[in-house]
Amino acid sequence: GCTGLTSIMIPDSVTSIGYGAFSGCTGLTSIMILNSVTSIEGWVFRDCSGLTSILIYNSVTSIGNEAFDGCKGLTDISIPDSVISIGERAFALCTGLTGIILPSKLESIADSLFSGCTSLGNITIPSSVTAIGTCAFSQSGLMSITIPDGIETIDSSVFSNCVSLKTVSLPTSVTTIESWAFYGCTSLESVTIPNGVTSIGWSAFYKCHNLASITIPASVTSIGSDAFNYCNPAVFVNDSEVSVGYDFSKGVYKTLGSPKGDLKISSIYSSIGFNVFTNNTDLTGITIPASVKNIASKAFMGCTELASVVFEEGAQLNDIHEDAFNGCSKLTSITIPATTIESRVFSNCTSLTSVTFSASVKYIGSYAFNSCSSLESVTFAEGSKLYSIGSYAFEGCAKLATVNLEKCSALTKIFDYAFSVCDKLSGITIPASVTTIGNKEGGIFRYCPKPITLTYLGTAEQWNKVDKVAKWDDDASVTVVYNLPLF
Repeated sequence: GCTGLTSIMIPDSVTSIGYGAFSGCTGLTSIMILNSVTSIEGWVFRDCSGLTSILIYNSVTSIGNEAFDGCKGLTDISIPDSVISIGERAFALCTGLTGIILPSKLESIADSLFSGCTSLGNITIPSSVTAIGTCAFSQSGLMSITIPDGIETIDSSVFSNCVSLKTVSLPTSVTTIESWAFYGCTSLESVTIPNGVTSIGWSAFYKCHNLASITIPASVTSIGSDAFNYCNPAVFVNDSEVSVGYDFSKGVYKTLGSPKGDLKISSIYSSIGFNVFTNNTDLTGITIPASVKNIASKAFMGCTELASVVFEEGAQLNDIHEDAFNGCSKLTSITIPATTIESRVFSNCTSLTSVTFSASVKYIGSYAFNSCSSLESVTFAEGSKLYSIGSYAFEGCAKLATVNLEKCSALTKIFDYAFSVCDKLSGITIPASVTTIGNKEGGIFRYCPKPITLTYLGTAEQWNKVDKVAKWDDDASVTVVYNLPLF
């Protein structure tokens, strides 16, 4: 804290400079450390913001934690080859530092060593270095970096928020890229993941806006959530182009990028995970491979530009979970090969005009097509296995005029308000297999203003045995006709 001290020469009788000895000496501009000194302890010159030059002789073997932290006026420094250890944050926040020569015997780059060195554009890491610590170069001015062979892990946040970093060269020795490693490197244009890398951590390349392409080798077994989010890269996995994250051990999509335009998902996946594409307003089309068996909740929710969803032939899809396509307001038609369509899956798809249900569909959940105000046509395949239509399933489908359930010979239950507020509904055909219409809450035609002809594919006697509340028609004008005579 001796703010008036401007220069100092350490005499040759001194062998060590103790902890915090000159910390906060803001007027100190230069210092010479003679060859009797073997160690510079922690905090020795911390926040000596006026320090512009320092000469260290080759007797020094170690520099302690935060030794020069906050020395904003220091522009360059040469560290002798005698130094084998430099502590954490030793040069952090040296914002004026433009160049530094690291010793050839340095064993590791400690945590946050050059964090916040915003003027440090380039640095050569000696081949002796075998480890680079957390946040080592975070928020620095690096424009390019070559990692020497022998480094196995790119630690968490090592280069996070290095906004000038354009190119990175990784050695073949690297096996792991930890979380946040290149987070916020907005100028990063290219990086090659070497064969041998097995995992890429979550948010590893998050917000690398200029990253145009990246190749992920076959050795990778795990990619964390948000690893490439907000990058818009063309991502290649095992020569199959994808744009979402992947945990190879489970076969589940996770967030990896924010793809634009039409996306064809690779057949290496078996599931599309929760929230993967939620609110992606750049996605216009998606092709889902036959290998996918489950689409998780909210997977495509709010994708307002998504106009096309195609399931490849031979689909093995079991479940489409809640809200998966809710709010996809440009989707116009779809053929659904799933077994189960859960609640609100296509709710608020206001441009949806036609839906084709494959024979595999067994269950349509509550509110599944609620407020699909443009829906005009629903088609069920021959041999349909549909057994249940949930509450409010087609509520608010204002343009739906007719519904033919004739092919749904396994259908047993149509729950309350399934076709409520269907302004144009005038005809519906129901198979004799139906045993329940509505429930104690009400019938199935609430607020349907037009007269409705209900064609029941059975006898009047069978119809009378159907479990339905007294006002199953919800006071709509419903006429029941039968296709078999009364015996």
